[in-house]
Amino acid sequence: MHSVSGPRDAGVSAAAEHAGLRTQQTWFSDAVTGPETAPDAARVLTPGPRLTAAERLQIYRDGYRARLVDCLADDYAAVRYLLGEAAFEAIARAYIDEHPSRSPNLNAFGRAMPAFLAGRSGAAGALALDVARLEWAIVEAIHAAPSPPLTLDRFEHMTPEQWATAVLVPAASVRLLRFAHPADAFYTSLREGERPIAPAPAPSATLVHRRGWVVWRTALSPAMAGLLEAIVSGVGLGAALTASIAGDASPVTEANVTQWFREWVSGGVFTALELPEP
Repeated sequence: MHSVSGPRDAGVSAAAEHAGLRTQQTWFSDAVTGPETAPDAARVLTPGPRLTAAERLQIYRDGYRARLVDCLADDYAAVRYLLGEAAFEAIARAYIDEHPSRSPNLNAFGRAMPAFLAGRSGAAGALALDVARLEWAIVEAIHAAPSPPLTLDRFEHMTPEQWATAVLVPAASVRLLRFAHPADAFYTSLREGERPIAPAPAPSATLVHRRGWVVWRTALSPAMAGLLEAIVSGVGLGAALTASIAGDASPVTEANVTQWFREWVSGGVFTALELPEP
């Protein structure tokens, strides 16, 4: 890049020099991160012994995109495995062009990937979309704000009326997902070092949440998923239980519900219990 200034001319103010530097910095940032190569690279950059100004700029552009592709590959490792490296990189680069990074923090950069894949179903497939939704739920759980866990003793001495109207508040990391494929089983198999093949469609549901610094994934039966969905939506426990029983053909017993509640509460799924004013 041409030097910003030599010895200061007598008539050039510090503010003017600063404005010139800011202009060059903005140009360089746009030239590196933009979807098209800057047509005026030779006006701003000097050529090297072997490379033109445009070729030197392209080194930075390639490095910038490679870092973003690596970020997406880290967040969506199972999708990358499922699609293959070449196909995933092509989709990742198309994603970068359509969803350029707007922040120096890349934690949320891949948030639009499931929707992006949904619009490219021919290239990705329904299974890739399910797996992407699962992987992004895991990323969100990792970065969610800490939530103090609700403890079982909070439920002691509650009357039946209070049980019916109580509302449980989920932890910030809780994500409840339904899939058209066994996405979590596929993901688990890959994480365990196996080389799974794409499974046939089969409905499944998975709870994702974090306790401490550990992210947990729990497979849910249809009855468990229905009950937990109703609770997370903010309805009272009585109404949630009624809705889950009505929506599932399998019998749900009091013992089932008691066991599920104990597992969810002890696992840190909920952070608060709210009772309506008497």
